[in-house]
Parts: sequence; structure tokens; C-alpha cells
Amino acid sequence: MPTAPAAVTLAAAVAVEVNGLPVWRPCPRVPAPFAREPVDGWPRLAAVLRAHGAVLARLLAASSYPAFRVEARAPGGALVGMAEWPRSTETGCFRTAGEWVVGTRPDGDADGTELAARQPAALVAA
Repeated sequence: MPTAPAAVTLAAAVAVEVNGLPVWRPCPRVPAPFAREPVDGWPRLAAVLRAHGAVLARLLAASSYPAFRVEARAPGGALVGMAEWPRSTETGCFRTAGEWVVGTRPDGDADGTELAARQPAALVAA
């Protein structure tokens, strides 16, 4: 019997320099979490991360941050996906570095999935 999609919460983090090193901090320009999305598998999670990342790239375009991340967390708080958007040194615009999912399904069950980057076809729920 199919189960209802799990809802992941999304939060944004920005890179800031502390003592000459980059450190990730919650983004002060958006609430945390800023969205809650139903996700029924890895392809949908990757699409959600891409879509929200594109919106944040526009919202943060005038900022001085060198990069930002969109983090997706399962209902229990486990990190299940992330997308990173560094700023291009050539254009000054944010560009995606890819979406990653980690070894927990969006419903919070561990399934041993290895970290996968930019492979939406391979990101299927177990």
C-alpha cells in the first residue's frame, strides 16, 4: 500500500568568513524553515531543492554572500538533502553546484543510500 508523501522542511544557510575561513550560518534574510514540501522520492526532493535554490538565488542576488545552501530535513530533523549555490567569479551570479541526498529517505527511514550528486535518475526511494 502506498504511503503518503513525507514533508521535508527547507532552510537556507549562507557562507560567511570567520577568521579567514568560510563558515555556514543560517541565512538572516529568510525565515527558518522557509518552506515545507511533500516529497515522495529522491527525484522529487532533487526538484524541490533546485526550484527553491533558483528562487533564493534571485532573492540573494544583491547580497555579498559568496554562496548559499538549501537544506532539506526529514520530520525527525535528519538532513536528507542539500543544494549548494556558489557565486560565479566571472558573472557574479549564483549558480548551482548540484543537489545531494544523504542516507535517509524523506520519510526519515534509514536505507543506506550513499551520497549522490546530480544524479536524479539514480535517486529513487527504496
